[in-house]
Amino acid sequence: MNTDVKNFDSYNKNMAKSIVDKMFFWDKVDAQFFVDFGCADGTLIKMLQGLDPDMKFMGYDICNDMLEIARQNCTETDFTSSWDVVKTVVDVKKQEGLKTCLILSSVIHEVIHYSSEAEIDAFWHNIYNSGFDFICVRDIIPSRTIDRPADLNDYINIIKKGDKNKISEFESVWGSVENNKNLIHYLLKYRWEANWDREIKENYFAIYREDFLRLVGDSYELIYHEHFLLPYVRESIKKDYDITIRDYTHLKLILKLK
Repeated sequence: MNTDVKNFDSYNKNMAKSIVDKMFFWDKVDAQFFVDFGCADGTLIKMLQGLDPDMKFMGYDICNDMLEIARQNCTETDFTSSWDVVKTVVDVKKQEGLKTCLILSSVIHEVIHYSSEAEIDAFWHNIYNSGFDFICVRDIIPSRTIDRPADLNDYINIIKKGDKNKISEFESVWGSVENNKNLIHYLLKYRWEANWDREIKENYFAIYREDFLRLVGDSYELIYHEHFLLPYVRESIKKDYDITIRDYTHLKLILKLK
């Protein structure tokens, strides 16, 4: 799996814009040990530690360069690129009587986009056979209904107000923005500058909500669900394109071990 980021600083700043929303689970799960899957620079862990210093955390990421930044940001937290290490630590914490929670924030669509079929199967196996007491998901996961013809006025606003070169590049990868799914896909990407070459190729809509829910492991039950559009995204698109997005692009949910 290759997720090369050319500009870590710009990438992490963009990801941090939604950091408060990524902490949605904090008052909803009774856990004492958290593992942030795809922790990047450790921003989420650092914010959560500020809420309750007694809670314990571990960061997991396959990018060692990101992990080095995370270690500098969170000097008292353990970070690893080995899932086997994560499983071992989780087993120990559970034996100590601690409730454990896996955080999957903005990683599912990346795993599906950048991984082979075998790697994706291994990912789901690892997630649902990990033994975590809670699994908290927040990601870009729209419903299938997003795939339909775009509103003509929205299409006109895009081609009149948008960057012609960016739109052309986007359409060469994903198809015409006359399709509503492609139009919204573009609107979630256009603000990226430093890592545009990477972001334009990444499939933000790698999985639909309906398909994701079918994959939930039988050993888990759903205890929280929210389908939504980030307010600052809605406002930015309205301001820049005079387009009102009505589709929900993001999903938050919490699974509890039965």
